[in-house]
Amino acid sequence: MEIKEKKRTTTLNKRELIILKYIAKGYSNAEISEFMELAYSTFCAALNSLYLKTDTINRATLVAWGFRNNYLK
Repeated sequence: MEIKEKKRTTTLNKRELIILKYIAKGYSNAEISEFMELAYSTFCAALNSLYLKTDTINRATLVAWGFRNNYLK
């Protein structure tokens, strides 16, 4: 079975990119919301939006998506 890579068609905004990088470093949702000075509920809404935008279902698949699409190194 061959896996076809898609060209990057999703563009992340600044907030989404920061969230992605913190998740890749292993920080918890509570820590990230505190670092970014966001209410926890606001952070969770942004994270859910990021999952939808990237068609991922959890933190692991989100980070993998970030590497595949050259947002993470």
